[in-house]
Amino acid sequence: MPRYYHSPSILVDNLIEEKMGQYYKAFNLDKKEIVEPEWLKLMEHSWIDDESVSSVEMLLIEGGRWFKDRIVWGGDYGDMQLWDLVYNEEGKGWSWTELNNLIEVIPEKYRYIVNFDEEKYIDKKDSTEKIHPMPLLLANGNGNGGGDYYGNDLHLVGNWKGNSIGILDHIPENFTKLEYDFHNNNHTYDKRGFKKVDL
Repeated sequence: MPRYYHSPSILVDNLIEEKMGQYYKAFNLDKKEIVEPEWLKLMEHSWIDDESVSSVEMLLIEGGRWFKDRIVWGGDYGDMQLWDLVYNEEGKGWSWTELNNLIEVIPEKYRYIVNFDEEKYIDKKDSTEKIHPMPLLLANGNGNGGGDYYGNDLHLVGNWKGNSIGILDHIPENFTKLEYDFHNNNHTYDKRGFKKVDL
């Protein structure tokens, strides 16, 4: 049975590509905590100033609850099987907490997303088309479902999953900048991330 679709266009897209929509949440592997985006598909919420993504950013700022923790933007079709660990029979014995009522606006000065394991950083100001790079870099399962990202720099998607992540208002000393250019090429999305299909 197909899952609920938010829009006829995503239904048509999934039928064409024979992929059901994939849902994502932010998983903190160290604290066993989860944040659920308001809109669950990757390209429904991976936008600058999206409130759900901003709430995760606020957890990741220096001094925040998740600062330097290992983070994955886990899809329910991802090979890390985080959804199974949390929600299915296999997850019994694992105690995960879903965080709610979070601050949903991040000050503009916190523009640098930092990977402490790789000693790299990205600047959100480099984002094209207002696509937020953080969920894409941390994604596990991209390409396995409808609503995923299929645009430029696809090889970078998921490269930071499970790494120690933080958000700073300055560039860390001796860290290397990761250049990225996430944009959709021939894939055109509306403001909620649905791929537009010409019928």
